[in-house]
Amino acid sequence: MLTSKYIPVDRIIENVYMNHGFQNDFEWTDALEWIGKALKLMSAPEIYIQKVECITIEDFRGELPSDLLQIDMFKEKSQSLPMRYTGDPFFIGLHCSNCPNLASSCDITYKLNNNFIFTSFEEGEVLLSYTAFPVDDRGFPLVPDDESFVEALEWYIAYRVAYKLWLNDRLSDKKLQFINKEKDWYMGKAITRTKRLTKDQLESWKNVTLRLIPKINEHATQFKTRGSQQQIITHNTNNFNQGDNS
Repeated sequence: MLTSKYIPVDRIIENVYMNHGFQNDFEWTDALEWIGKALKLMSAPEIYIQKVECITIEDFRGELPSDLLQIDMFKEKSQSLPMRYTGDPFFIGLHCSNCPNLASSCDITYKLNNNFIFTSFEEGEVLLSYTAFPVDDRGFPLVPDDESFVEALEWYIAYRVAYKLWLNDRLSDKKLQFINKEKDWYMGKAITRTKRLTKDQLESWKNVTLRLIPKINEHATQFKTRGSQQQIITHNTNNFNQGDNS
């Protein structure tokens, strides 16, 4: 598991200059793009940060946040009720200005389309729990403060630079293959680093998987007790005749 601490990209780019000798072969803007792409390719949830955003709903729709990467859960704010994703393929078409039945759903439901959330109620607010890409005050991506990630991103930048040099006949096939091999090794190592669970996480995982009675309605409670240990209370249901048996 990662520590949820982050460092700026400056250290990684400086390592590329220092360790690989690519002094004038790439721009900072290129390196920033490559770092962002590499982090997305790793696709590890621990890389990102958890955020909650309040979205204003007007005319049955609201705009999603610009830094949204992955949705966790929506809930209607005033009643604090979880929202369900609608299965109606015509849901968006029903919520138009000429619709005779705008409030067409009895549940609090939603659907996503073109950077907007469309809801079953006309006005209000919804809370969105989601993962976002961490950035610093310059808008540059932040990198997990872990040496495996520092090395992985350093080699990824080195590979992208080497590939451009190879295309222009400025680098041999053997050197490109070596850099590509190192890049794959260190990126795989960084991804593996995120899959190590702490003892606390293992306890929650154990409680989720070891259940005699499955919990099938956790969405209604917003999964608040998902990792708690199941408590089963048994009762004696035998009825004894206390009358005269003689």
